[in-house]
Amino acid sequence: MTRWYRSTGDLLVVALWTLGATFAVLVAGLEQSLLRTVLVAPLILIFPGYALLEVLFPERPQPSGTTDRPLDSAGARQTVDESSTTSLDGIERVTLAVVVNLGLVPLVAFVANYTPYGLTLQSVMTAITSVTLVFLLIGFFRRLRVSPDRRPRGVLARTPARLSRFLVGDQSSPGNRPLVPRTNAQRLFNLLLVVSLLVLAGSVGYAALTPPGDDNGFTETYLVTQTETGDYSSEALPRNFTVGESQRLLVALGNHEHERTTYTVVTTLDGRELSRTEVTVDDGETEYVEREITPQQAGDERSLQFFVYKGDAPETPSSKTAYQTADLWITVE
Repeated sequence: MTRWYRSTGDLLVVALWTLGATFAVLVAGLEQSLLRTVLVAPLILIFPGYALLEVLFPERPQPSGTTDRPLDSAGARQTVDESSTTSLDGIERVTLAVVVNLGLVPLVAFVANYTPYGLTLQSVMTAITSVTLVFLLIGFFRRLRVSPDRRPRGVLARTPARLSRFLVGDQSSPGNRPLVPRTNAQRLFNLLLVVSLLVLAGSVGYAALTPPGDDNGFTETYLVTQTETGDYSSEALPRNFTVGESQRLLVALGNHEHERTTYTVVTTLDGRELSRTEVTVDDGETEYVEREITPQQAGDERSLQFFVYKGDAPETPSSKTAYQTADLWITVE
């Protein structure tokens, strides 16, 4: 009887590698280095898609078999290929995993962007790790339900010769597998396709794990209101005001500068300063600066601006001198 760990070793390796890479980056704080790239690259390029394919295709193809049929009108005996058409094995599974990742990893990053944590290294790594481990767990039990002789063999441990046969074909036994090329043009096309997919997947993974400006530091600035439940939302910003009546706005300051930073927020309406406030924000934290806006004159399309400076603000603020700017066009009746 085949021991369970002999036919699920690749899933265990993927799970341990995923946990190790996540621990090294998020807990141990491994900085940008070759080791970090080696640890994280498989998690971005292959592992999530590989785990998903294990959920969808827990079996490996069986050797092609044929069944004889009666002689046709020409006297030839017809045969039917009974090989599996809904299973994957070998390099096909790895290559398809890279293709699946092209859609899966950006989708995970997109969803992470709409969580309270935003699009950060921590949120994206946590999301990708969680998705990969969930798929691995489901795939693990699906594979155990398959008979031992139909379980995929060590796909990730295929030799370079196996990869070479996939790229340049196997003339001794070409078979009828769709991913094995039969002409020089097909071999060249497959090689270019694989290289292109790897480059594209690497670019997507790098963008997902390196938010814009992360190396030099940056500050997020945006306007929100607070709902009755206490949540912050940017979808219902007030745009209609009444002369002499106040409405509350919040300026969100997300500090990603890698250090504790002091900001000055200057509020102007049609170029006239309404207020200025100084606030200090810890690295990795977000502060909400409350502003009460009370227009004194009516008018359409009036420019309400919030200028954010690191440190002190000049006497006359403007978008040219401000570090960040948030604008809102309002109507005052």
